[in-house]
Amino acid sequence: MNSIDIIISRIISDAEEYADAVSRDCDTRCNEILEDAKARAREIYLSFKRKGDAECAEMIKRTSASAATVSKNILLETKTKKLDEIFKKAEKRISNLPPNEYYQFLFNAIKKAIGLLGENGICTLQLNSRDRENYGSKILSEMKTDGKDIVFGDDISSLFGFIVSRDGTDINSSSDTVISEARQRLEHNVCEILFE
Repeated sequence: MNSIDIIISRIISDAEEYADAVSRDCDTRCNEILEDAKARAREIYLSFKRKGDAECAEMIKRTSASAATVSKNILLETKTKKLDEIFKKAEKRISNLPPNEYYQFLFNAIKKAIGLLGENGICTLQLNSRDRENYGSKILSEMKTDGKDIVFGDDISSLFGFIVSRDGTDINSSSDTVISEARQRLEHNVCEILFE
């Protein structure tokens, strides 16, 4: 399990209690909507009973279906917002790791990415301005010690992470890409934990 999965796992654990409250609130709101829809449907039914049971039954069916759709949309919107919050917290937690832990996370990821690009040639490394200022010279020094030639490219606007390039091949490990890939991998499991 890598650092991102551990952090996301911690966030999921912290969020479970909150998610239970959100889930209960959603259930209450859904029940209120359904109860309101049933009450309105009953009124409609009584006022149109004289016109025919068939017409009235159809209206009840449509009203209930509409209420169910509204309930599902509210629940979906709530789940989406909660997932956005969870992954935003994960992103902030990673960028706010203690300096030594963050440096090791960043350095190891860069080293692995450079290894994936092969051993020959100079790599271009792009960091956000904060990481370049805080860790750039240390990264260059340690990479040179490992026999890796890197130069810095333009800064990236990313909360954490990097982009490394060699000979037209890029490895994008910026925060947006890392969190997006983690979300795609974990979203279904997170939903199961939080909302079931």
